[in-house]
Amino acid sequence: MMSTTGGGDTFQDLIVLYCSYFSYAPDGAEKRLQIILTPVNDIILRIHRLETQKAITEGTSKNVGLFLEADENTQRDLFDQPQKKKTTRAILYGFFDIIQSVKNDHELVLYCLAHLDGILEDDRERIEHFVALSKDYKSPLPVIKILNQYIHQNKYDECAAHRDIASHILALMIEHEKYEECQQPAREFLAYLMQQQDPKQFSLSMNAYTFALMTILKTNDLAKEFSTRHSFTMISKLLDNECLNSYQVSYNVLCMLWILSYHDFTTEYFEDYTMAIIEKVTKVMDYHSKEKIARIMLMLFDNLKEMEGCQDHLSEIDALNLIIKLQNRHWVDEDINTMLENLYSYFEENQKVYSSIEKFKKQVQRKQLRWGPCHTEKFWQENAYLFDNSDNLNLIKILVNECLSSRDDTVKAVTCFDLGEFSKYHPTGKRFLENLDIRMKMTELMGDQTVSAEVKKEAITCYQKLLMNSYSANSNALKTGM
Repeated sequence: MMSTTGGGDTFQDLIVLYCSYFSYAPDGAEKRLQIILTPVNDIILRIHRLETQKAITEGTSKNVGLFLEADENTQRDLFDQPQKKKTTRAILYGFFDIIQSVKNDHELVLYCLAHLDGILEDDRERIEHFVALSKDYKSPLPVIKILNQYIHQNKYDECAAHRDIASHILALMIEHEKYEECQQPAREFLAYLMQQQDPKQFSLSMNAYTFALMTILKTNDLAKEFSTRHSFTMISKLLDNECLNSYQVSYNVLCMLWILSYHDFTTEYFEDYTMAIIEKVTKVMDYHSKEKIARIMLMLFDNLKEMEGCQDHLSEIDALNLIIKLQNRHWVDEDINTMLENLYSYFEENQKVYSSIEKFKKQVQRKQLRWGPCHTEKFWQENAYLFDNSDNLNLIKILVNECLSSRDDTVKAVTCFDLGEFSKYHPTGKRFLENLDIRMKMTELMGDQTVSAEVKKEAITCYQKLLMNSYSANSNALKTGM
């Protein structure tokens, strides 16, 4: 079996080629070629030189060399044959000893990290060998601690690839190890990730950062520690930007949210309208149509529909319409089709609840309006008569006096639509709005250069409806419950 580099050269299917960094980094092909073209004898000689300087353990060059000089089949046998566990341990011990001890040869350390990550990505069941190093009764090696310290200590730009690969291995090890056995370094690594502020200045690439979080948050204690307003605000920002630029980053973030949605301590953040997590998740599908993205989004929705506060969100984004659109696509994965059928049944059954006057009240009182079942012509046809009630008329006052001046253009646009429909379908709606100086407010929005095109469009449409006669009280479309 052969592998081809980005430059068209063909190499043996060596384990190192599976290093995760090579698949996503802008310089991944360059780093891969650099490692492949580095003569193995040169690497072994450099390791031997470090041995003679007593910088690393004696015998490292022999053990690591045994692996590096082997062909692809022998490399795999060294890790997959039970009778070779002792040799496996010696090889891994040598690689990690170099990472821990060598400070001035960044090229050699990268070479070792890439091979370790390739070993895992070729077959993740080999993680057992990595974890076993820390449990060796003769000379245990604290691998998780070594990787964590390496990431914290090597902050130079030239070590960017090193940090990415080290974080990838570290995250997989934390996921596999018992939390009690790695609590301190695991918490330190989580703190390191949570301290990242500006995505443009992260010390890890976006792929490495989101993969690490997605992986270690499978540990319940770490998920709880991560779940803060600051963390979810960062996720919200990623959904706005980085997720739209990379389907893999999108997948990592959605998977992270799916994992967190199993915990009660995250409910308040999913329900938070200022973060708009649920709304932003749906927008990802406008940018990426891959099945893995659709699958994880549907799995997330399946969890969120059980949370009462999130049901409002799902209704406001018109989840039923989204499901129908996805059903019209062709999906190879039958699991996606099954989930779509189940979610369609659920949302269709609850459609009346989602479009009720009570839902409308909650949205207006929160002043967080979003397009959905409560903001359609059908809703106003069926519910306009209820606005003879003074409490409900107060909702119209909130729309005019507060929602129209919102900083959120979507809130303004939806408000314009609702006011236009109220004037159309309520017999005295037009007169009520004129007493609130509604035409002047619509005129101001139409001439406002700072609002979106959507707001101007809805303002113009609302103004046109105000100029028309009110919908007849005797119309069959309006329930005569006044």
